Amino acid sequence: MAGKKADKLIVVEALGVKAKVDPDIFEDWRILKLMRTATNGSDTDKAFAFPDMFDLIFGKDTARIEAALTEADGSLPVEKVSKFFEAVMEQVDVKNS
Repeated sequence: MAGKKADKLIVVEALGVKAKVDPDIFEDWRILKLMRTATNGSDTDKAFAFPDMFDLIFGKDTARIEAALTEADGSLPVEKVSKFFEAVMEQVDVKNS
């Protein structure tokens, strides 16, 4: 069964960082709730929903992706993570259509 799951993974690349996304994650109730908050919540709610969505979508790969996006000074700019996430979601949407 592991092979079937691996076959479904969508390989994406943004800002020089590659990642794999399981399109089935978008059928997860938790993602749906977070997406609702991210689109309809207050600005604060939107900001706090984003990291949880990121963690659910990238799972165990989150730490590697964050490390790859980290600046030389050790900071991880929200804008950079947001650009990565946006580019990845566009690719997932195109490849999953």
